[in-house]
Formats: sequence, C-alpha cells, structure tokens
Amino acid sequence: MKKKIKYLILSVSVLCILIPVYFYFHYQKLPIYQIEYNAGEDTTYALHYAYFKDHTYQSVNPFIYEDEYPLGKQIGRTEHGIETVFEVKGHKDLIAVKGFMIPPIYFKEMKDLD
Repeated sequence: MKKKIKYLILSVSVLCILIPVYFYFHYQKLPIYQIEYNAGEDTTYALHYAYFKDHTYQSVNPFIYEDEYPLGKQIGRTEHGIETVFEVKGHKDLIAVKGFMIPPIYFKEMKDLD
C-alpha cells in the first residue's frame, strides 16, 4: 500500500514538472511578431502596426466587441515576450495581440497596392 502511494506521489510530481516545461518550450518555438505602438494617428485613435516576415498588419478600431471576434489558437509572440499573438476565428486577415490583463488589440492585414 505504501509503495503504491509513493509511486502515485512520484508520478504526480513528475507530471507537475513536465507540463510547465512543455508549455515553456512550446512558447519559445512560436514566431516573433514586431509590434510598433503609436506609429501614427488617425482622427479617432492611435495606429499600431505589427510585422511578421512579409506581412504587415494595421490596428483596427479599438471599440469592437470581443464577442464578435473570438480568439483562436496562439500563433506567435512579441519580441518582449509580454504579449501573445492569436488568430481570430472566422477572419483570415485578422490577428489579435493580447497581454496579461490587457484587452486584445485587433490588427488587419494590409494588402500591398503595387
């Protein structure tokens, strides 16, 4: 009986160590997005830009409802590691950047006019 309890405690403690390690390495492998805050001002709100490889994203109106644009899976992180980048469900050209206790900022992919 005591052996079973020892093995149970050992296996639970190993799981408690392995699960955070897995999430840490998963987070470290995510691509890095560069965020440029307050890059310009529109008439109603400040503009922010996000860059990743050959994609450029511009912030959209900050007064949109989170319920209409639910966050999808995590697709990246910022260079500071404070915020994470999510895809937006149902919208291929939208991403959202969200930090701890910070509401998401939505970005729309800009199309080149060449």
